[in-house]
Amino acid sequence: MNIEEADSAAALIAAADHVGHFHASASPRGLIGKDQVKWQEVLAVFKAKNDQRDIVIESFTGDNEVLAKATSIWRNRYEEPEQLSVEGSRFLRKT
Repeated sequence: MNIEEADSAAALIAAADHVGHFHASASPRGLIGKDQVKWQEVLAVFKAKNDQRDIVIESFTGDNEVLAKATSIWRNRYEEPEQLSVEGSRFLRKT
């Protein structure tokens, strides 16, 4: 959505009846909250609908050579995989 939609929150509202699950991914595929996604607006859509579904944190790693080549990853976006999950979960809960 960050690439294809001008307003991610508006896109979620328009497609709300068709959203089965949500993958949270930082715009540069790194740490959520340290990117240009307007997370407060996006997450407000779920909160306003009292949506209790899980949000999955999605990222990519340069550790997998095939994936790195396919997705053009040429540098690490975080130090350790645990950082991605711990900091991402903390940010999503707080936001």
